[in-house]
Amino acid sequence: MAEIKAVCFDVGEVLIRLDPSRLIAALKAKSEGSVGDTLHKLGEWAPYDKFERGTIGEAEFLAEARVRFGAHVTGDFVPAFLSVWNSVLIAEIPGVGGLLEKLKARGIKCYGLSNSNPLHIAHCVKSFPVLGALEYLFTSYELQARKPEQKAFDIMLHRIKMAPGSVLFFDDRFENIEAARKVGMKAEWIESAPADVERFLKEYDLI
Repeated sequence: MAEIKAVCFDVGEVLIRLDPSRLIAALKAKSEGSVGDTLHKLGEWAPYDKFERGTIGEAEFLAEARVRFGAHVTGDFVPAFLSVWNSVLIAEIPGVGGLLEKLKARGIKCYGLSNSNPLHIAHCVKSFPVLGALEYLFTSYELQARKPEQKAFDIMLHRIKMAPGSVLFFDDRFENIEAARKVGMKAEWIESAPADVERFLKEYDLI
């Protein structure tokens, strides 16, 4: 087995807890079962997909959001919408920060790879210190590719200059795990963080 030199974390439900209930209620979106499935379905809305790919900016996205959701948002649209939009990001998952510090103490690099958008990332960076423990947070809007597309993984690996087999990847969506494995990365499905994260890090003898 290749030596693991870096661990790459998805953000939602791996480092930061998500709860789309307020977003769903406020925007009259349809629940699709799990947290990940609901957000994934919302992510299929064309303007949101473009926003997460970095092909439209904040102003254009907010204009599209006003058209689609304006009737469901009371008060001054932009601040009211942003409050609801960012409400999905609840809290840093307890214990994951300590796990990242243990990895760093052993010389293991920690990265993030997230399908996300500038509004959510700005809120996360300001609100959740665990992201500051990452060497770098790669986002779909910067890469102009969304997991599970191979391009997202290829660009990340090229930039960190590491062989795929030396990188361990954690994600809460199994299709992303399958995609990471196809490019040669070690990858494990996180169903319950932080317990699964800690278990896999121990299995790989990283902590």
